Amino acid sequence: MLRPTFAGFQVAKLGLSVSQKLLDVTGQNITNINTDGYTRQRVDLYSIAHSSGFDKFAMYGGQIGRGVGDLGPSQIRDPFLDIRYRNEAAKVGREDVIGSAVADLEEIFGEISKKGLDSQFSNMISQLQALTATPSDPVIEGVVKTAASMITQLFNHYSKQLQTVREQQTTYLQDSVDVTNKLMSQISELNKQIRDQNIHGDKALELNDRRNSLIDELSTYMNIEVIRKMEPIGSDREVEVLSIVSKDLVDSGGNPLALVNGKEFSELELKVPTAPNKDVQIILKKSLDSTLDGSDITGELERGQMSGYVAFLNNKGEFVDDTNFTTKDRGIQYYEGMLDKLANKFATMFNTANRKANYDAAGNLTGYTDKDLFAAEGGGEITAGNIKIHDAWRDNTKSYITNTNKPPVYDDAGNPVDTSAANDNIFNLISKFNEKVKFVHEFGGTPPTSENFLFEGTLQEMFSYTSSTVDLQISNTKSLYDGYGQTLLAIDTSRQSISGVSLDEEGINLLTYNKSYAAAARLMTTLDEAIELLISRTGKVGL
Repeated sequence: MLRPTFAGFQVAKLGLSVSQKLLDVTGQNITNINTDGYTRQRVDLYSIAHSSGFDKFAMYGGQIGRGVGDLGPSQIRDPFLDIRYRNEAAKVGREDVIGSAVADLEEIFGEISKKGLDSQFSNMISQLQALTATPSDPVIEGVVKTAASMITQLFNHYSKQLQTVREQQTTYLQDSVDVTNKLMSQISELNKQIRDQNIHGDKALELNDRRNSLIDELSTYMNIEVIRKMEPIGSDREVEVLSIVSKDLVDSGGNPLALVNGKEFSELELKVPTAPNKDVQIILKKSLDSTLDGSDITGELERGQMSGYVAFLNNKGEFVDDTNFTTKDRGIQYYEGMLDKLANKFATMFNTANRKANYDAAGNLTGYTDKDLFAAEGGGEITAGNIKIHDAWRDNTKSYITNTNKPPVYDDAGNPVDTSAANDNIFNLISKFNEKVKFVHEFGGTPPTSENFLFEGTLQEMFSYTSSTVDLQISNTKSLYDGYGQTLLAIDTSRQSISGVSLDEEGINLLTYNKSYAAAARLMTTLDEAIELLISRTGKVGL
């Protein structure tokens, strides 16, 4: 049985058509080589098989196929690399935020330990030593008072700087929440547009590129996973429905919480603390699981930029009112607590040392009279933010510092001996700078029933320790960031090697597809010549 006369033309026609599509897609790739987020496209081909099952006079044996067909353009993308990329992006996002935030603290505590409080402590020691020569001299004591005032002002200054860092990071967190909400909204809108185009037979590849870019960006803010499933739309047709779930959060059924599902999306809200509570809260303002609306998800975020901001703003380290504390990713509340503890211990030690001892006529100690050198602005517990020179010392124009606490001395006539030149208590004040003290965070009631150990050493060693803690945290965070960043770069390089456009490869494709187009055209010309021979010469005898 002869093959149909025009079957070869159909094969040639399909070859021309497919070659043209291949050239068109290659051109699309080349022109988008610099387009951010663009995924390389290809035309999926298949061979059209010959079936003789329905022929009236079917013949047994292999038949020639009907040519080439195509399934339209598709994207060259590796879903597994996308998953790995987004997992690492969440890790990098968290460490990047913490590293940047702690770097702001490094400058503050570096100044404290090198040329700030350290220098002023040394200055106050020098002035107290000068006062030992003339203990009751109000002029020299005025210089001591000025040195002490400079220390209180520095405490206030550093506390304010820490507050500025807190406010900046809170603003950045608010921006992250706003961007996250915007990304989820945009992805849901793209889901709707892609679905509509899929229903009408358009693969919407460019919209898919845009959506993939937004998902990649979202993965830096939250720890997410993309889920794709097919939805029947009738007539044995299906369209893809994309949803995004959180890998940190769960819904009321214990399943990963959906952030985006088709055209629906969740919405987050940031609640900024008011004194005395300092913890920020991230709330599920609107959830796809309506039973979770208004839920606090702050403590459940583990990766992504938002979790980094939360860790920096909320982590207290040893300053939690619990013995089960963690020193991982110590946040600004820990460093504020250390500065407050230093200011409080400094003030308490010097206030106690400056008390005036009282003795009875027999020379027995009967108690002390308070002569506080430092106080809290507005009253209450002394902190770095409110420490000041005590009003009684500030307003005193004579000698206020207790120069001696030894029992009174009397001469042979029973008259008290003048002790204004004594200086034992001034040396006691100086010794406080070298005194080893234990710093703890107390909690559990009044009086406190529990405590967390912070540090043991001198005042100057305390802020040096805190500065070193900042440096160690920066080093650790940088190490994690570099490790995650290198992994992310390697994964992205692998993705680009698959999904990115290579000018060399596309140039080779142009030559290949041009040859296939020319070959298909030549096939049609050859068939045309054969048909011409068949028509013009068949049946003519003797020619």
